[in-house]
Amino acid sequence: MAIGNQNRRIGVVGPPVQGRKSRRVRIKRGPNVRRRRQKLSLPGFHRKVLLVIEILFVVALAFFLVESFGIRIEMIGESMETTLSDGDMVLLNRPGTKVFSPKAGSLVAFIPGGSEDASPSIKRIIALPHDKVHIENGAIYVNDVLYGDGALSDYIDEAGLAANEIELGRDEYFVMGDNRNNSQDSRYESIGNIHRADMLGTVWFRTSGSGFGFVQ
Repeated sequence: MAIGNQNRRIGVVGPPVQGRKSRRVRIKRGPNVRRRRQKLSLPGFHRKVLLVIEILFVVALAFFLVESFGIRIEMIGESMETTLSDGDMVLLNRPGTKVFSPKAGSLVAFIPGGSEDASPSIKRIIALPHDKVHIENGAIYVNDVLYGDGALSDYIDEAGLAANEIELGRDEYFVMGDNRNNSQDSRYESIGNIHRADMLGTVWFRTSGSGFGFVQ
């Protein structure tokens, strides 16, 4: 009995069984883990992209507004008294002539004769393409109808080219200053009929000078 018990004890405390090796478990991080990391970083990336897009949009919008409605020029001379005075600074509505067809009665800024060396001039449109205009007995007639514009209906001393009826072409406009007897305009060869391509825009706002506000 002693020997058997001893053998059993030897079997219990004997050397470890050969062939068994210790193993290190390696956890492999598969593609799912990488995808999780990407998902975690995407919202931050999206915010940056949206921020860049918003900045570009604001810059583009500001540029569009300035180019469309913020071009400023100076009124030179007294030909537009009393609507505008010499030295008044006004803003132009460029789509008013570049996108849309200007209407009779609109104030437009244009380059006389399309010359790049000439200073911009501001006048009021009296007649539109295909209209007939002439000045008789100190009054303006458009398509044989008396042109009336309230306080601007003063007697015209000089009819100029409009002493004989002028028929405008498909892209020609007849313009005059509001100060009829002190204006170089379509009545004279130095200006003549103007073309839409020579227009810089319609005058819509006065920023300094004799007043501040919208211009009609």
